[in-house]
Amino acid sequence: MHGKDLTFDRTEFHVRTGAAVTVVFVNDDATISHNLSFSLPGLGDETCKGPCSTTQSFTAPAPGTYFFACTLHATMFGNLIVDP
Repeated sequence: MHGKDLTFDRTEFHVRTGAAVTVVFVNDDATISHNLSFSLPGLGDETCKGPCSTTQSFTAPAPGTYFFACTLHATMFGNLIVDP
């Protein structure tokens, strides 16, 4: 997933419940800080000043829709959809 011009390159992605998920976030905005935060318990939201990248790994939770966002910029958000 990439962040550029204060937006994510995608606002939705699907995974299956129980899947091992690794999300690599690449901040393409030079000199601007971003993070990637999921509405899942226990995950951090490491902030980095672009250009940079961070990685988050987790097991996909129960089916449903979960929110993700850059907590620093209101224009950067989307949904993680967990399918059965």
